Amino acid sequence: MDIGIAYYPEHWPQERWNEDFALMARAGITRVRMAEFAWCRLEPREGAFEFGWLDEAVALAAKHGIRSILCTPTEAPPPWLSVNYPETREWSPDGQPYATGSRRNFDPASPAAVHFSDAITRAMGEHFGRNPGAAGWQLDNEIGAHTHFVSTSPWRQARFREWLRNRYGTVDALNRAWGLVFWSGEVQDWSEIEIATDAPTGLNPAYQKEVRDFGQQLWMEFLARQAAILRPLCPGQFITHNIAWYGEQVDIWKLHEFLDVVGIDNYQRRAEVLTAVGDLYHAAGRGKPWAVLEMNAQDGEYSTESEAGPARGWLTSALVKHALSGASFASMFREQASPSGSEQFGGPGIRDEFGRPTATIEACAEAKRVIARLRPVLDRPREAEVAILFDSDDLIFTEMWPVMGGRRKLANDYPRELFEIHHQFARRGHRPTFVSLDHDLSRHRAVFCWNKLLIREGQAEILRRYVEQGGVLIGGHALGFLNHAGRRTCEPMPYRLTDVFGCTVRDLLGIRPGHAPRLRLGDQVVEAATHGATLEPLGGEVLATWEGWTGDHTAAIVAHRHGKGRTAFVGALLDRPAWEVVLPVLMDVAGLDDRNPIAPHPHLETFPERGCWVIYNDHHQPATTAIRGEFRDLTSDAMVRDKVDLAPYQLRVLEPAQT
Repeated sequence: MDIGIAYYPEHWPQERWNEDFALMARAGITRVRMAEFAWCRLEPREGAFEFGWLDEAVALAAKHGIRSILCTPTEAPPPWLSVNYPETREWSPDGQPYATGSRRNFDPASPAAVHFSDAITRAMGEHFGRNPGAAGWQLDNEIGAHTHFVSTSPWRQARFREWLRNRYGTVDALNRAWGLVFWSGEVQDWSEIEIATDAPTGLNPAYQKEVRDFGQQLWMEFLARQAAILRPLCPGQFITHNIAWYGEQVDIWKLHEFLDVVGIDNYQRRAEVLTAVGDLYHAAGRGKPWAVLEMNAQDGEYSTESEAGPARGWLTSALVKHALSGASFASMFREQASPSGSEQFGGPGIRDEFGRPTATIEACAEAKRVIARLRPVLDRPREAEVAILFDSDDLIFTEMWPVMGGRRKLANDYPRELFEIHHQFARRGHRPTFVSLDHDLSRHRAVFCWNKLLIREGQAEILRRYVEQGGVLIGGHALGFLNHAGRRTCEPMPYRLTDVFGCTVRDLLGIRPGHAPRLRLGDQVVEAATHGATLEPLGGEVLATWEGWTGDHTAAIVAHRHGKGRTAFVGALLDRPAWEVVLPVLMDVAGLDDRNPIAPHPHLETFPERGCWVIYNDHHQPATTAIRGEFRDLTSDAMVRDKVDLAPYQLRVLEPAQT
């Protein structure tokens, strides 16, 4: 795995550049990301391209063994463009064009914006496309972030209406699909539809989803257009993009269609989430490489329970974890905090706020050494018995689900719940992957379908066939509550799968922690998180009941055999203590055992990795735990037996010793 860093040469005197690249080389950095927000320097006046300064930066980096990832700068248009062509701007929720002087102020619905994007993209591709110092390209920056695909500009509104006409054909079909009779919302003409972001008493969820789907498609087409311009001009150079965090409402399963490398900006600090996000984007590549375009660049001096910043040793372990998840490169943000603007307090990189070299240099060099030692492991294929469904439809709806009459939400933080399930399986020796419903589910022994609120046409049949052919399907509480348009299906849950799961949902429960009802599994009682559902068995076996519920049906978890496979349905949202009790029961349904030879410890993350065990201390104090068997630590070649010791934020990779 290559290690990279974001660098903004335009922010610093040119006489300093060579020293900066020398520091990067000392850290083992072999990729540098440049020109991301430099449009005002690349095209200071309309049609006047000035690439000489970037030529010099690319050449200097290459002299130090560092190849450049160049960025199309369309995230931050220069003032001359926004002022002379105001139709290129995005508009705010209150219907006004955004002011100049910031970023994310470029509307892909505007023909003028597309024209200028094409021009700068083509000019850069023609100039740098055969430069041996350029390794690849990043398109724009973090689509979906900040504005979440919503602009109220007249050209965006017009494109939205056109998009709806193509999807629905008539306003009558639209009225029926969205249920606009509610609150007197039926429209008689396409002109009556507006893009809005707020309302006195809430917006129709079906409408909100359509606005976001449209915005996503608009930006995806914008990125694909830039990729189509660059690809013939830049042979041998890869094309990527940096999705923010876990998707920002982007359908990550579509990124492989126009990217050579699926990229992410991952600033996660929490250990098991960092691991899960890596596995998610490894899967999103669908066989193509994936990479981290931005991550914390700091290796700090300390960390306490109240200090959330990266601590000494954290960066080395994070880089190694990205390599273990299959990243082709991991690039930090940034070389040094900006000397001006809104990110000048962004924290140190390989230089601190005063320009001095930092511990990040040694942390990167150590990560490079460890990754090199792990090469034999990284070359092994990865397989996953367990898969977790991830769907951007459900991500969107769990973020905007309306709360009415004080009722609690049906769903919590969708991705974090899935990442908790990933963590629970991984610490028991089963490293899950993530899938979409158009993947080949038969490759996996068990599929976890959690928080799948929205069911599109045909998706229930995909799950049915998977079970009938021998798969194990574990379903969550709200499976199939909504149809493809974001309206209630008004059919029994789990939607069109009641016979497959051997049960149906009877009552939706609001859960108050510390109050009944609670889940009873044998002699153990645990609390649900915020939501529950009572289940009526329809031939299924009751594995858990609601204690303290006085209704006719008290089942909370039901298992069932269907066709050649098995199912389990869980009628509750769970937090970590509850998962610790519930997951072993579900693993028993799936025929999976706990393979972890490392004793649990509150500060240690453990997971399997291609024949090895990874153990990481996510704490500012040393940690020791017991281990069964004898292992070789591949990060140091030391032998480990009976117990394993870890320094603060240390990661070790343990391979069973030969017998």
